[in-house]
Amino acid sequence: LDDEVQAGHCHMSCNTLIPFVCVLTVALFLTGVIQNPLLMVTMRSVGKSERSLALGLQFVIIRLLANLPSPITFGRVIDGACLSWRDECGRRGDCALTDRRYLTIYLTGRSLQYPEWNHEGQVLLMVLLPRPIAL
Repeated sequence: LDDEVQAGHCHMSCNTLIPFVCVLTVALFLTGVIQNPLLMVTMRSVGKSERSLALGLQFVIIRLLANLPSPITFGRVIDGACLSWRDECGRRGDCALTDRRYLTIYLTGRSLQYPEWNHEGQVLLMVLLPRPIAL
């Protein structure tokens, strides 16, 4: 081992970038594709006079359960991967060194956790909601 320290970052090769971008593209495409069926299910699940209320509630619930907590939880994961913090004027500043392996594993895990909760919620609704009676 060489006992000399060099300034700058260590060179790291990334051989999984192209598969990651491909999987991310498919995931984003599927996220966009599901929006129309979600709208159709909402419209068909309620009476005509309640559709605007149902769409409004759906919009608010999605914003409250997805858009508000996501930046907070992802920020905690990113902060949790920090190995060394910079100090500025006696206060903690930005992250100087990040544990890349931890960050990769936990960001991917958190990203997969939310769709899994969505799937579990849909299964729960299918079980709990009454089935229409066939005439």
